[in-house]
Parts: sequence; structure tokens; C-alpha cells
Amino acid sequence: MKTTAVLLAALLGAAGPIAPQSTRAQTIGDSAPVVVKTVPEAGSTNLPAGEFEIKVTFNKVMKDHSWSWCTVWDDSTPPGIEDPKFDASHKTCSLKVKLEPGTTYGYWLNSEGFNHFQDLAGRPAVPYLLSFSTQGNRPRVTNQATAGIATVPAPASALESRLDHALLASPGEREAELGEMQRTISSAEIPAALLFLARRGEIGWHGPFAELASTWGSHDPAAALAWTTNLTDPGVRKKAIVSILKGWTDTAPKEAAAYVDTLPAGDLHDDAAAQVADKWSFRDAHGAAKWVSHFPAGAVRDKAMGPIIFWGQGSAPAAVIEMLDTIGDQKLIQDKGETVAQIWLQRDEVAARAWIKQSPLSEEVKQRLLNTNE
Repeated sequence: MKTTAVLLAALLGAAGPIAPQSTRAQTIGDSAPVVVKTVPEAGSTNLPAGEFEIKVTFNKVMKDHSWSWCTVWDDSTPPGIEDPKFDASHKTCSLKVKLEPGTTYGYWLNSEGFNHFQDLAGRPAVPYLLSFSTQGNRPRVTNQATAGIATVPAPASALESRLDHALLASPGEREAELGEMQRTISSAEIPAALLFLARRGEIGWHGPFAELASTWGSHDPAAALAWTTNLTDPGVRKKAIVSILKGWTDTAPKEAAAYVDTLPAGDLHDDAAAQVADKWSFRDAHGAAKWVSHFPAGAVRDKAMGPIIFWGQGSAPAAVIEMLDTIGDQKLIQDKGETVAQIWLQRDEVAARAWIKQSPLSEEVKQRLLNTNE
């Protein structure tokens, strides 16, 4: 089962990134289930290659035969050997897989689009990012049929003909042809493809123009950004830069964020900042939170915090709390602090309780949280 790293626009819309929390008293039974332990631990390195049983433990009894082991990026998950299964307690779900040497893997345990890890009342578990890597060197795969043959970029006319055919195809064929082109196109061909798509008006945020620009940004962001300086239409240029940053963030989020910091104030900067925060928080909420913590108060910071809180409350609750503290917005802490603290208590009770005691949360909320695990 697959998902992408992109949050739906509704999460970041005018209504706010996350729905307001209920003001009534909460108990563990009322709360969404959370991951409290994984085997291997998130961030583990040097795991042995070969057969391995991944285990995920929740704080509550979970619904049987219901799970969402989601990809983080294309092919981020290893081949499965057996279907997932819960143990007798119905709190721990295991999945047997085959790990390759020298490879990094990643799962979202529930995501925005897939949330079948649920407790017995049907409450979806808070999304949790589990990534790890194996020891050794990744084997090189050689296609014997093409070994030693240099790749020659297709002439612009052939490329445009291919694009034109894909754009005019039926919806299913169009998707398949454009997807295949994105996987096989060379960096040398991308500028011509982008110009052709721009002339055709195919410049939507989630269309082929954005996807190709993102692909280029993940491979060669310097060349891609240099190319945008020749675009005369400011709208096309903005979409190209923001899409390039999307791909760049996948491979080097700190460098992409540093580039955004150099942009002058305005729509381009704001859209670029939101894009980088969105992509970065999906894989590394802690890093994204540190970056956004230093944004000035305003709509850009509020929009950038949306995906960080959404993904980070499950994968890095301490980082979310640190971000809220750094920003110092009392209303935001009151709105989001209790939910994040509930999850943090399940991961690191000592640290969470220490923060709760000195936090600006109301005394009623503090006592409710502090009495949860007693």
C-alpha cells in the first residue's frame, strides 16, 4: 500500500492546519492510539541484511486484520515474506520482510491517506515514521541489454511528440505515459519538456510540469534553478522554483531551506517556505521544526507549522513541543499542547512530565495529563 509525501491542501487551508481539539476531559481510552515501541528502533543503522521481522507496538488494543504499512518514498519498503499479523495481545503488529544490504528503508505507520491501524473503537493511530538502514554495500544492478551504451537524448521534436501523445491520451493512459516519462527522462531533456508543457498551459501544482521540475530538483537543483532565471512569466517561474524545491528537499532539506532563506519577501518566498516545510516534515519533523521555529510570526509560519504538527506529533512529539515553546504563542500551546503531550507521555514519560509541570497549559489540563499514567 502506497502513499506520497504530499499533504492535502485542505490541511493547510484557511480553516487551519489541524482541527481544533475538543475541550472536554480526555482519557487514554478517548485518545487516538500511538506507537510506543518499534523493532528496529526508528533511525537504526547497520541492521543485518536478510530476513527480518519488523514489530510495531501500540499503547492500546488494536483492530485485527487492519493496518497501513505505507511507503515514504518510491520503493522505500522491502519485499514482504508474509502478511502482517497481530500477536495475541493485539497491541503488537509484525511484518516479515527481506532486507537488502546497504539500503535505507522507510514506512509510515498510518498516513494522511491510509489509516487502517485503528483501535477497537475505530480511532486511527497517530501517524508514525519508521526508517532504518542495513549494513554492507548495495549490489549494483546492470541491464545486460544496454550495458556500455550511452544514453542519447531524444531530439526535441521526438520529445514533444511523446509529450503531446501522452497529454491527449485517455486519463488512464495519460497517467501511465507521463509516469513512465518521469522515470526515464534525462536531465538534459527536462528543460525542453518543461518549456513545451508551459506553452501547452500544463503548469498545475500537481501536473507533469511540477513533477518533472521536482525530478530535476532532486537530481541537479543548481542547474534547475539557474534555468528558471530565463523564464519571463513570473507565474511559471514561481511554479518552477517551488516544484524544484520539492524535489531538492527530498534529497537535501537543509540546503533547500537555506536557499529559501535567501529569497526576498513575497509570494515566491512564502510558497517556497511552505513547500519545503511540508516535504521536510514528512520525513524529518524534528529538522523541519527547528527551521520553522525561527520564522517571524505570521501566515507563513502558521502554514508551515501545519504539516510539522500533523506528522511530528506521532514521530517527534518532543520536537513539536520544543517548536511551540520557541515560538511562544500561548494560544497555540493551549490548542495543541495537550494532544502532543499525551503522545509524548507514551514515549518519554519523565521528559514529558517535566515539561507539563512548567508549561503554560492550564492547571486543569496539567492535572489531567499528569494523572493519566498514575
